[in-house]
Amino acid sequence: TGGGGASKEEKESESEDEGNNDSFFEVGGGDEFMAVKPWLGAIVAPSKWKSGEGGADSFEPPNELALESIYGYNSARRSNVFYSKNAQVVYFAAAAGVVHDPKAKASMQQFNLDHTDDILCMAMHPGGNTCATGEMGPKPKIIVWDINSTNTLLTITGFHRYGVELLAYSPSGAMLASVGRDSDHSIAVYDGQSGSMIANSKGHQNKVYCLCFKTENEIVSAGV
Repeated sequence: TGGGGASKEEKESESEDEGNNDSFFEVGGGDEFMAVKPWLGAIVAPSKWKSGEGGADSFEPPNELALESIYGYNSARRSNVFYSKNAQVVYFAAAAGVVHDPKAKASMQQFNLDHTDDILCMAMHPGGNTCATGEMGPKPKIIVWDINSTNTLLTITGFHRYGVELLAYSPSGAMLASVGRDSDHSIAVYDGQSGSMIANSKGHQNKVYCLCFKTENEIVSAGV
């Protein structure tokens, strides 16, 4: 017939093509199906498993794993270990901020685990009881946390992209500066108490390896 309309067969073919765009499209049974969804043949439910309300596992154990110790740390990063006011060793490993107390009789390590990606940098507050850590990722966080309790005091987000390369406190601790992992190595300055941004600027496109306050109002960055 006229009018240029698609036939029934053409429409069915288009529908099949759309389904095939799904990487987990069920192509049928047998070996071909198992090649698309191989886990269906490799993973099976336990023989005595019973589903609880809402699909929950009624036999789920009440216990959870608890982190006790971390061995090693990220030695590839600069400014990666500090002493606190109470002579605790503060550093980071993977996405964990670690406080190691060699004098402790019981648990020698405590952790801040509020980062969601690997930590790239750390800065110690001049008072020695607070530190800031910055992570990698498309929308990275800067977390300011208490060393004695490991509780998070501030979470700063929104400016940097791809990661926070460097952090530095001003001599009084009133301000916190950061360098991002973007192509311009953008610099931001925050209020050390509230986390609100005071200023920001583009940095240098070459690699930046160091950040510090020369005075309370002057920042120095260095690299190659």
